[in-house]
Formats: sequence, structure tokens, C-alpha cells
Amino acid sequence: MKKIICFIIGWVGIINIATAQIEVAVKLDTNVLLIGDQTICSIKVQHPKNVEVLFPKGVTLGEKVEILNTSPIDTLATSPEIILKQDLLITGFDSGQHVIPPLPFAYRSVIGETDPTASLTAVWDTIYSKALTLNINTIPILDTSYVAPIKSIVEEPISFREDVLPYLIGGGSFLAIALLGFMVYKRRQKPVDEPEPAIILPPHEIAMNKLLALEKEELWKKGEVKQYQSELTHIVREYIENRYHVPALESTTTEILMLLKQHQLPQDLERKISDMLNVADLVKFAKAQPPHNIHERIMNDAKNFVEVTKIEEVADDEERIADL
Repeated sequence: MKKIICFIIGWVGIINIATAQIEVAVKLDTNVLLIGDQTICSIKVQHPKNVEVLFPKGVTLGEKVEILNTSPIDTLATSPEIILKQDLLITGFDSGQHVIPPLPFAYRSVIGETDPTASLTAVWDTIYSKALTLNINTIPILDTSYVAPIKSIVEEPISFREDVLPYLIGGGSFLAIALLGFMVYKRRQKPVDEPEPAIILPPHEIAMNKLLALEKEELWKKGEVKQYQSELTHIVREYIENRYHVPALESTTTEILMLLKQHQLPQDLERKISDMLNVADLVKFAKAQPPHNIHERIMNDAKNFVEVTKIEEVADDEERIADL
């Protein structure tokens, strides 16, 4: 009976010693990222030789943090204790503060085959790392509220050669061409069928047709990410310019967001447009490579933006009179 009690006490002591000597460290190279940027999440485990530790498989770092690449497990030292390391390349495309949950590491004591307690001490247990916080920021919007005062126009003296003669030459040329055209018209006067007036589509129909055509091409699946993002944001900028009558095609992302604030869009819609334009800028200028689901989400956000902000068509006068 005493032997059994001593054996149990010794077994518990081995487990406690093994647990106390296992060290798990998970840290980020930086906990503040710009949306779409990347950083390294490093995992380091230190344990005695008589302890076996398993790294977690299929690990996830939350819904908003994505793992782009997982390095092989590297052995840094084998004496006096074993030190293992693994690196995770991570990124995020949703702004805000995100919590990386604790990671589980299974372990057990390893006893020699001649030890009578080997079958009892080889029991798996789990140790967890500490939770981490990752902050993902969007590109800050600069203050463009200051407008410099308009300077007065500096008038120059009128010059006949530079200010009058070009108008005389232009006017004379125009009259000569008009006379020549009139003479040709008189000689070849024939009834000509008038072309049908071109159908002018509203801005939201033009934008939606272009978005659907771009979506069918699936350029991001062919590796043409930069071309896809450039065409997508060009369609959105063109729609904003035609819908709100602002120079969106010639403006930067920050200037477009400032112009849209004047139209009091919903905050959720404004945030999606901000993320869409920022991701496109990162792809075009920083050569970022977002995953496929980001391209599909941005396409859906673009179509939703056009659908929500479109101008409802007004019925014809005859239809309005019939309704009355």
C-alpha cells in the first residue's frame, strides 16, 4: 500500500514539474497595422527533453485576422532544454481593434520504456498562450476645410498681335468654311434620314452594367488583381462624379471621402466606400495581395452603394396625368 501511495505521489510530482517548466510565448512584431498591411506572429515554446509538446493545427486568429502563411516548426536549441519556433504571416482588411485568442498547446511527459510508470505518466494535457490585441487602422483623412483666399486678377495691356489678330483669323476662317459648306450642301442637297436619338442611361444603370461585366471576367482569379481593382474603383469614381456632380475621377481617395461627407451618406455606407478605395490604393501603390473573398466583398459593396444611392426615375408627364 505504501508503495502505491509513493508511486502516485511521484507520478503527480512529475506532471507538476513538467507543467511548470513549459514556457509558451506568442507575440506580434507590431500590434498596430494599416489596413491590408502584414506582420509576423511568432510562437516560441521551451520545454524539457522529457516533455512532448504539440503545436496547434488548423489554428485561427479570429474572424477579422487572416493567416497568409505558416512557416515550418524550427528547432532553435536542444540542450539543456528544447526550444521550438514557428512564424505566422498575418494581415487584416477590417479596421478596428481585434483580439487574437489564446492558442492551445497539448503536452505530455515522456518516460523511458523501462520505467514501470510509463503508461501512467503519458497523459496529455493542454497549456494556453496569452491573448493578444491587434489594431488595424484605415488611412487618416486630412483636414481640407481651409481654403486660401482668392487673389485678384492681374490685367495685362491689350496687344493687337496676340489679342485681336487671332480672333480675326479665326472668324475669317470660320466664315470661309461655312460658305464652302453651304455651297456643297446646295449642290448635293438630298433627303437624309435623321438618326434616332441616342438613349442616355441614368448613372446607376451605366455603373451597374459595368460592374456586372467586370464581375463576370473574374480578373482576380487570373492573377490580374491590380487591373481588377483599378477598373472597379474607376467605375465607382465615374458613378460618384455623374451622380453627385463632383470631380471624383480627378480627386484622391481622401478628397472623394470629404466630398461625400457633404451628402450625408449613412456611416456604414461611407465606411465601405472608404475601405474599398483604400484597398484599391494599397493594391495599386503598395502591391498588396488581398485574398479572393476581399475582392468579392468589395464588388458586392460597390453594387450595394450604387443601388442605395441611385436617383429614382420620375414618371413621364402623361403617366403622372393618368395617375391624377
